[in-house]
Amino acid sequence: MLSKAFEELCLGQVLDVESFSTNLDHTEDSLEAIKSRHQLKTGALILACVEAPVIVLNSERCLVKSEYIQALRSFGVEFGALFQLVDDLIDVVHPASFSGKTAATDSRHGLPTYVSLLGLDQAIALAHALHRRATASLAIFEGRAYFHHQLCDEVLRRSRVQTA
Repeated sequence: MLSKAFEELCLGQVLDVESFSTNLDHTEDSLEAIKSRHQLKTGALILACVEAPVIVLNSERCLVKSEYIQALRSFGVEFGALFQLVDDLIDVVHPASFSGKTAATDSRHGLPTYVSLLGLDQAIALAHALHRRATASLAIFEGRAYFHHQLCDEVLRRSRVQTA
């Protein structure tokens, strides 16, 4: 599982580097490329973190129900996308002193982002939608996934963008 996550992270980084020199012509193609890059990088790592406890529990013969596993995987995918989108938002709307990195790095390098393709308002709306989908995927746990909900809330709050 970890080797797969690392392999996907590396592939996502390769796609990132290629994106710096590739000008994508179609918004839909670009949105799919961004989604794919995010899933391969941040998404792969978050999914590994979500799946690791399930693997440990299953190895201890505390079998985790398949619907719980699917809910956690859905959460991992949606939360990974939310995390990366918020990172893109921070890159655009906050100074370097806030994020700890040079602001607008992606746009200066010509790397397509959700913000550059959708505009700020639609990217913010998408962040809120990803937050809703990530937290909705946890409904099966009936309130026992409090930490996961807090994590989603904190990531969205970190963007400091309030309009939806």
